[in-house]
Parts: sequence; C-alpha cells; structure tokens
Amino acid sequence: MKPLFRGAVAAIVCGVVAASSPCDAQTASDPPLDAAMREEARTHFQRGVALIESERWAEAITELQQAQRIRVTAPVMYNLGLAHRAVGHNLDAMRAFREFQRLAGATAAADVMGRVDGFMRELSAGLGRVRLDVEPTTARVLLDGAPASANGSVEVDPGRHVIVAEAEGFATDARTVEVPRGAAVNVTLRMVPQVLAVRVTVRPTPSSALVRIDGDDVGFGDVEETVRPGTHTLDVTADGHRPFHRSFEAIVGQPQVLRANLASADRSIVESPWFWTGVGVVAVGAGIAAWFLLQDTEPPYQGTLGSVSNAITVGGWR
Repeated sequence: MKPLFRGAVAAIVCGVVAASSPCDAQTASDPPLDAAMREEARTHFQRGVALIESERWAEAITELQQAQRIRVTAPVMYNLGLAHRAVGHNLDAMRAFREFQRLAGATAAADVMGRVDGFMRELSAGLGRVRLDVEPTTARVLLDGAPASANGSVEVDPGRHVIVAEAEGFATDARTVEVPRGAAVNVTLRMVPQVLAVRVTVRPTPSSALVRIDGDDVGFGDVEETVRPGTHTLDVTADGHRPFHRSFEAIVGQPQVLRANLASADRSIVESPWFWTGVGVVAVGAGIAAWFLLQDTEPPYQGTLGSVSNAITVGGWR
C-alpha cells in the first residue's frame, strides 16, 4: 500500500479496526440489510479504499459516501475522514473521525485511535472562524447556505465563504470573504432599508480581484452591493496589479455600474491607458449610471463632458 497524504497513513480495510469488527458488521440500530445491499456497500467501500491508495481523493469521497448511505461502519468513516482531510475539508473530516471514534469505541486498536486523536488536533488547529455582526439582529443569516446567528462566531474550513443576510424591509446583503487557516475574519453587515438602498455593481479586471467598499471586503470579481445614499470609497486589489482607489456618490434611484481595470504592476503609468468619466454620469439603460474606472491615475483633463485622452475619446465608450 503506497504512502498517502501528509503523515503517510494507510486506509483501514475490513478487519483492521479490530479483529471482532469486520467491515460488514451491523449495529443494533441499523436497519436489516439484504445480501444485495450488503454487497453494494462493500463494493463502494472497496472502490473508495482503492481510490485512496491512488490519492484520487474526490472520487474516494464519492464512493465512501455511497457506502455510508447504505451502512455506516467504523472503516467507512475512518477512510472518509482521511479523504476529506486530504482535500482540506477539515470540518467534514472531523465529523467523520468523531463517528469513527463512536463506532469503534474500546474495540479499536490503540495505535489507530492515537492516530485519529492526532488528526483531530491537526484539523482543529487548521480551522478558521467567521465572526458575524449583523444589523438588524432579526436578520436571517446564511453562511454557505446554512443558517447562522446574526451575532456570533462560526468555525469554517480555510478558503472562501459566502454570507447572505435577509430581513423584511431591508435590501438583501451579501459578502464573500477569504478565511486563512487558523485565522478569524470579522464580517460586519449594516443592512440598508429598502427605501434607501442604492445598488452598486462592481466589475473589475482581473476577475479575481478583491473588491472593498468603505473598507469592507464585499467579494471577488463581479459583485453587487447595496449602500446608503452618500459618498463611498471603492478599493480593488489583485496580486501583480496596482491597487485601485476611487470615491463615488450613491444616489437613491440611480443604480451604478463601476468598472475597474487594474494596471499591471510592472507597467509604468505612461504606458497604461485610462478613462474616467469624472463628474459626468453616462446613462445606460433605464436609469443605470455607469462609471468606467479603468486605471488608478489622475486624468490630465476633466470637464463637464468627461475626460479626453489620445487613447480614448469621449465618443469611444461602449
């Protein structure tokens, strides 16, 4: 059996947990299985083990989950924990290993239980946290589609997570945040009453750019945000590009599209084209104002008709 993901831990096959716990052992709480279902579960389990040995983790998860749906055994849960751990699903791995511990109990080999205890410590240390502060506190909050408290802290896997808040009489608000391993990210949502909400759409280039409005992370790539009327700041950043910063004015009844094309960090300002509509707002469609923010440089001329440069004329926008 070949070495596996960090720690070179092999999959558990039938009979390895304990001599008295074969792969198809059945607990008192399990529904009775006929021979065909038992064989189906065994087939999915064996495929999952083979896929773990080949380090094809996502496929292994699929097969082991199929086995789990038919019958839950300690070997199935141990191997499912290994596969989830390998792809960075810390929470799913911890749930699988906890179920393994419960099922195996005192019958499990001491070295296996010790290994699982080590996994649990490692996985717990790798979790991140999202701390939510949402107003109104009556809002319905979803974190990655699952209900969450409007004011509280939630353990999450490292990576990107989506928070959505909904409340009667308020515009729905959303955030996409990046949570580093072992870190906590604070997310503050001050929901805007529907009658005051101004919809702002930000379309950056490159599409992987992080968008901030008024200093708060709101998402990556194309994002929509609702803000109150007044002056706000837009910041867009991306690796290998110059940061972008502008202020914009939000007006009730005038949705805005803000475009930000970030210049490459290795290009000089004089090499990069720019266009900024300035105080002139271009109507696009039914009452939608478009601001084209292509470069974080000051234009050489700004008048009531917008900006003019050798690269792009006033009539050149689309």
